[in-house]
Amino acid sequence: NLSSNNELENEFNNTNKDIQNLKQCLIEFENKLQEQKLNKDASFNNISQIKLDIRNIENEIENNNKDISRINENIKILEKNNFNLELKINDNIKIKNNLLENIKSIESKVEKLKFGTINLQNKLYNLQNEKNNINSQIQDILNYIDKNNKNISEINSKKIKLEFKKQSLEEKIETICQNMWDMYEITYANACLDYQYLNSATLSIENLKKEESIIKNDISKLGNVNVSAIEQYDNVKERYDLNIKQREDILKANNDLKNIISTLTYEMEQQFKNQFKLINENFNQVFSEMFNGGKAEIVLLDENNVLTSGVDIIAQPPGKTLQNLNLLSGGEKTLTAMSLLFAILRMKPSPFCVLDEIEAALDDANVLRYAKFLKNISNDNQFLLITHKTGTMEITDMLYGVTMEEQGISKIISIKLKDTKEYDAI
Repeated sequence: NLSSNNELENEFNNTNKDIQNLKQCLIEFENKLQEQKLNKDASFNNISQIKLDIRNIENEIENNNKDISRINENIKILEKNNFNLELKINDNIKIKNNLLENIKSIESKVEKLKFGTINLQNKLYNLQNEKNNINSQIQDILNYIDKNNKNISEINSKKIKLEFKKQSLEEKIETICQNMWDMYEITYANACLDYQYLNSATLSIENLKKEESIIKNDISKLGNVNVSAIEQYDNVKERYDLNIKQREDILKANNDLKNIISTLTYEMEQQFKNQFKLINENFNQVFSEMFNGGKAEIVLLDENNVLTSGVDIIAQPPGKTLQNLNLLSGGEKTLTAMSLLFAILRMKPSPFCVLDEIEAALDDANVLRYAKFLKNISNDNQFLLITHKTGTMEITDMLYGVTMEEQGISKIISIKLKDTKEYDAI
């Protein structure tokens, strides 16, 4: 607004200068007219010449009068423009004053915001202190919980030990009861009754123990007899035969799996070699089409292990020596990578392919070459191209563009270039 006010003031000053110049011209015309009238009176003797001069002068006066009237009209127009410029200047001055007031208001708001920011920083500092205190309390609680967990784990370990001890004692009691039954054919309940009877009877426990030892010696002389040995043998034999059969099945399955893996590996290697050879041939053809000559190939780094081997790309553009891909320029690398991509695509066409600005590093000549190649193979493949290159856009059948006529609002436009090409041909 300030710059527009300065321009209007300069235009107003220039207009005033033009008005002054026009007024000066008018005065000069009037003086000249007066001089011509004086010359008319002084040259009265030469009437014929004077009449001619008078006629010329009258014509000139008439022209001058027309010029004067036209100048007066221009003066009126300039005065009107001057008035309008003064109004615009006054309006711009008002706008300038409003802007200055807005600036002052914004500055005051900025000061308030600065003050509010200081308060928020103080509150943030206090909240941070509270957070640190809470974190310390939480840490104390966690330490307390860890301590309790340790105590609980110790109690659980003691509980488990006692349970094991209880189980061991129960097993010993069960074993003793079983031995009582096996050796004496007496139950625990009957033994308790006999114990109460012995306490009330006159027979002493020592005599009973002596009699027990004598009976045990007699029983031991008979030797150990395993009545269930045949049944145990049958069970062990059945388990052994089952394990042998399972072992044989596992060994057979292992051999079958090894044979299958070996067969699959061989077939994969053969298929990989065949497909790799086909890709290599396609790569050389596509590379020659892309570069208008030259040759390229892909080489396995370890031919003995084709499934795990790395791949090296060797390219020779027209007029250059055979070299590794890393030694090529940026555009040559891009065209070589495109050639490999299209070689794979030629071997196994895809119904749909998306290319996202793969030609961004190419110059216009190479873009046209790439677009021409893409157009030739578009009959067998459908491509969706994302590009900013004009050469690529020209070969498309359908063009979609995204524009932003208003801030933050995107609009999609589409053009069927195929129809426009047919229209141009007509």
